[in-house]
Formats: sequence, C-alpha cells, structure tokens
Amino acid sequence: MEDLAKSIVEDTMVPHVTEEDAVAKAHKVREGALGHLFSLQLHRLGLGQALIQIEAEGLWEHLGFENFESFCSAPIPSGGLSLNARTRQALMQVYRVYVMELDVPIDKLQEISWSNLRTIISVVNKNNVATLLPEALTLANADLREKKVTGELVGEPVPLDAEKEQVRHLLTCPNCNYEFESH
Repeated sequence: MEDLAKSIVEDTMVPHVTEEDAVAKAHKVREGALGHLFSLQLHRLGLGQALIQIEAEGLWEHLGFENFESFCSAPIPSGGLSLNARTRQALMQVYRVYVMELDVPIDKLQEISWSNLRTIISVVNKNNVATLLPEALTLANADLREKKVTGELVGEPVPLDAEKEQVRHLLTCPNCNYEFESH
C-alpha cells in the first residue's frame, strides 16, 4: 500500500519547469489552439456553403426529406445534419453575406471571430467592408457591439445604391437579440 501511495505522488508531481520553458510551451500550445480555431472557421464557412447548395438545388429531397428544415434538424443517424434552425441560419447567412455578396476571400475571414462576424453582419456592405473587417479582427466582441449600438462602427450613413446593393431583411429575436436573415 505504501508503494502505491508513493507511486501516485511521484506520478502527480510536476518537475521543475523554468519560466522560459513555461512561456515557450504556452506559445506552442496557443499556436496549436489557433490552428484549430482557424480550421473551425473554415469548416463553418464550408458548412454554410454546403447548406446553401443543398437548399438551392433541393438536394434534401434526394435524401428522403420533405423539406430543407427537416433535413437540417433530423438526427445524423437518420440522414440529417442535427442542426438547429439558429445555427443553420447563421452558417448560411455568414457565407452568403461575406463570401457571396461582398466577395470577401475566405482566408480573410478565418482569423475573425465568428461572434464578431455575426455582430457586424447587419451593418456591413460593399461601401464599408474594408473598414469593418479590420475592426472585427482587432476588437473584442463587447467593444464591437458597443460601437455598433452607438453608431460609431459605421460612421456617417452611406446612401445605398439599389443597383449595387441587395437589400437584406434581418430579424432580431426579442429574447436573445440574435439577428438572422429572413427569406
């Protein structure tokens, strides 16, 4: 029993690590985490693109579903994607607005937090995308939301050119203030 206790103590003891080694390890682990984060962003954008294609081409019908919503919400084992409506709408909206409408390259979006992309989606357009994306990259989401609420984020309103801009109808959930595009 004594040997077992000694073994457990030795296994849980952390060897002395220098500050320099700890900092190096922290940076290495952070870099790995960033790789996963950027990969997650690319996967979200790819999923948004796939959902748009599935809906536009009616591919859900060929998988045996009555409609796109039931395909998205059905559990994975039954052939669906197990996505709730809010997630589905956000994935599609982010891809549609930034990539399809504003022609932002995907690699420019992968480093911007998903929350920040969602925060500015109702105010971003071709006239201000070059200004707003760097803001979304560098600001914390709370700061970005504050700038949006105060109007500081978009500056002076830019008149829309109906021939250049598509009108997006956004709805806001009264419970959580989540914005989503109506169809």
